[in-house]
Amino acid sequence: MTLSEPIAAICSALSHPKRVDIFLALLPRVENGVPYGELSEILDMPASTLSFHLKEMEKGGVVDREVLGRHTYIRPSTKELEGVLNELSGLCCPDGADKLNKDY
Repeated sequence: MTLSEPIAAICSALSHPKRVDIFLALLPRVENGVPYGELSEILDMPASTLSFHLKEMEKGGVVDREVLGRHTYIRPSTKELEGVLNELSGLCCPDGADKLNKDY
């Protein structure tokens, strides 16, 4: 897999302003996540709209969903994002050009 695939997935997952709002609301709560209902209230977003956007964000690897008892917690998927950001930051370093040429 080239670097372009995870970057495209992340960009697609965040390609709507509402999804960016969701992501920004989740970032300060990365450790524990946010219960689904509370996230809907925080964003003043109907549950059906939130559900639609979360499915796209999950598909793109930017959020994770965890069911604990009767509650579903949503949190940013920092592992995927961190990996892509590390790869991108490596491209701007002196050895980054070699890495770029190798992948393409």
